[in-house]
Amino acid sequence: MSSEQCSMECAPGVKVVPYHAVIIHRLPIDHTWLTRSYLLSGTDQLECSACHCPLTVKHILIECPALTLCLSLSLFYILY
Repeated sequence: MSSEQCSMECAPGVKVVPYHAVIIHRLPIDHTWLTRSYLLSGTDQLECSACHCPLTVKHILIECPALTLCLSLSLFYILY
């Protein structure tokens, strides 16, 4: 089955392939390689390079003032 057959539409004109669907479903529970790799490697939790807060999905998408503008611009170019 091709990715086009497996894709779903999350917004008009925006297709989400299964790989992206997995990422979208992991975001609310904060299970991403970037935010949880320290658990497997036995190192300290990563910090945001801009504001030195613990690196979490919520911080990346909502809280960090340095990343909020970048994400807003990225979404603008993707959606429009």
